Amino acid sequence: MLEGGEDPVFIARRLIILASEDIGNAEPRALPLAAAGLQAVEAIGMPECAINLAQVVTFLASSPKSNRSYQAWNKAL
Repeated sequence: MLEGGEDPVFIARRLIILASEDIGNAEPRALPLAAAGLQAVEAIGMPECAINLAQVVTFLASSPKSNRSYQAWNKAL
């Protein structure tokens, strides 16, 4: 995505969404780590922030998944 010209802030924001929608409480550290990733991207910028994004991506990819919070929210609506 970065090589294709995507904004790293956009990628970091999508990772925060992934942490809540797809991982949720199955790995409670996912959301704080994704938020810290966004903060790092904003503070550092390209090209160095690519490693921050990679760290978040690998953590989220290897985390257990649960969308129960997302499903509960949709049912409540």
